Amino acid sequence: RRYGCDDRPHPRPFGTYLSARTVHPLTSDSLSNLLDLRGTTVLESRPLIGLIDKPNLLFDDTDGMPTRILSVFRSMVKDETATLPSPVLVDIVRTALAADDEDVLALLAPGHGKTWLPALLCKLERTATLVIMPLRSLIQDFSSKMDRCGVSYTHYSPAEGRTKLDIRSNLLLVSADLCRSAGFKKEVAEYEQSIPIRRICFDEAHRVLTDIDYRPVLRRMYDLRWSPKQTLMLLSGSTSPEMVPYLCSAFGTTDNPFLFRTSSNNPRLKYEIHQAHSYASAATMCRDVHTKHRAILHPDQAEVRKHLRLPPPTEEEMAKFLQFRYLFYVNTIPDGKYLRKTLNTPHFYYSGEINERESYASSVRHREQMLTTWNSPHTPSKDLVATSAYAEGNDNPYVTAVVHFGRPDGLILYHQQTSRASRRKD
Repeated sequence: RRYGCDDRPHPRPFGTYLSARTVHPLTSDSLSNLLDLRGTTVLESRPLIGLIDKPNLLFDDTDGMPTRILSVFRSMVKDETATLPSPVLVDIVRTALAADDEDVLALLAPGHGKTWLPALLCKLERTATLVIMPLRSLIQDFSSKMDRCGVSYTHYSPAEGRTKLDIRSNLLLVSADLCRSAGFKKEVAEYEQSIPIRRICFDEAHRVLTDIDYRPVLRRMYDLRWSPKQTLMLLSGSTSPEMVPYLCSAFGTTDNPFLFRTSSNNPRLKYEIHQAHSYASAATMCRDVHTKHRAILHPDQAEVRKHLRLPPPTEEEMAKFLQFRYLFYVNTIPDGKYLRKTLNTPHFYYSGEINERESYASSVRHREQMLTTWNSPHTPSKDLVATSAYAEGNDNPYVTAVVHFGRPDGLILYHQQTSRASRRKD
């Protein structure tokens, strides 16, 4: 199964799902029991391996693993009162450190902190962790987060002049397009002369199933490992229970991987549907909905606040209002250009070269600068028009509204895009 010769993933026999101990029929009832469709955390029912006599760890486990993980997290976010985004992170980290021969699937909803897992692991063990990301926006968001937290990492990107892996860091970052290139393999061989890579994390792993038809680089992911001692950690926020067997098969996971899942429901989100009778009226409606939304939220709208029986704005509310951001998703680049003109915003994020005369590296810098400007609290325009290239990798906590210009291409994409909003718990 792991070393098939076809370019397409080889799913397990239809109607079976490999759990921790037995093979269960793949029925709606068994899936509900095994994966809990309501979304509570699931850990395969077998005892966790102890952490005694683990030479890979950087600490003695006498003080307790949960306490140690929380301490590392607080040191990264520089807040002594911070709490983990989700308590399941403790179970995932402990399982990954203890189980040397089993893969881990962390299917956590957006906002539950799955991107913190590689950073936590690299702070707790001596060996290296390789993080593979399928989108440029994911890489930029992850890099920015690590820079803010002071976490050392080494990024392989020849287009940006980053062709060497720094052995002073045990956290490696590479795109899915380059993870199996000859240049990267050469650098990894030199890197492993100093530090072995024992774990491979693949973020937004569901992309291997959804994008395989038009991204050949995502095929044959079952040959990612080059050492039998390596384990996989698959991260995803949009993998349905029915997709799990196919995801395992596409990556060639071990037969009994640990599986964690949290609820994808976000009660803070409010959904609205506005019908438009023409293409132009839909663009105008986006502008009107946006204007109305800002008017309601603006602390200076005394009449609106009086009607809603809201108290006068505080200085904190005024400062927060300046941070509010708005995302407009389109299906095609022409739609994005049209909507950008209607909204009168300079920010339009999409995949591909911004200008035919620009090199790939220049277009990457252009998009990075665009996002930096959009995220700045002093930017005059709070709106960003984007294609599905920015469906993941945007963890801006101040995204207040997400507007879809037209019907999204699928439920997975819709779930990812709507999850950009309401990242703050307040």
